[in-house]
Amino acid sequence: VPGPYQLRASSPSFAEYVSATIEVTDARSATLDLKLSLASLTEQVTVTATGIPTVEAHLASAVTILGERDFARLRDAQDLLRLMPGLQVTQTGQPGGTTSLFIRGANSDANKVLIDDIPVNDIGGSVEFANVATTGIAKAEVLRGPNSALSGSGALAGVVSFTTKRGATP
Repeated sequence: VPGPYQLRASSPSFAEYVSATIEVTDARSATLDLKLSLASLTEQVTVTATGIPTVEAHLASAVTILGERDFARLRDAQDLLRLMPGLQVTQTGQPGGTTSLFIRGANSDANKVLIDDIPVNDIGGSVEFANVATTGIAKAEVLRGPNSALSGSGALAGVVSFTTKRGATP
């Protein structure tokens, strides 16, 4: 449809890109080349991989740490997980349909999923990601690789750990 458009692109570890207003006059197609720049470098601390606070750069494991800014404008946690390397999210039907997470090609029941260090896996190991909203998530750590020594036998493929926001009273 002809008219003015603006493109917004974001991806973990990259700075958000917002284009200038683009006037589309031809209803068939429009092309825009964009270049994402790296986000500012910061040290991230993880607990999921080692059990103690460790700077991400000192880990031998493949860990991705996502902050609250990464979840902005997303409704479901699965929308961000599907963009990560080594993860595949499958969803049947529309939003709210059965959703499964596969880490590095393993079965969906080979993942340990934690919310505030409490396992949310069903009996048998599966997790229904259709019910995990980004509202209230302050941080997510994704460990791609086995971690059964720390997280138990359910962590054969990886661990996804969500940390919720903490409130404060005066």
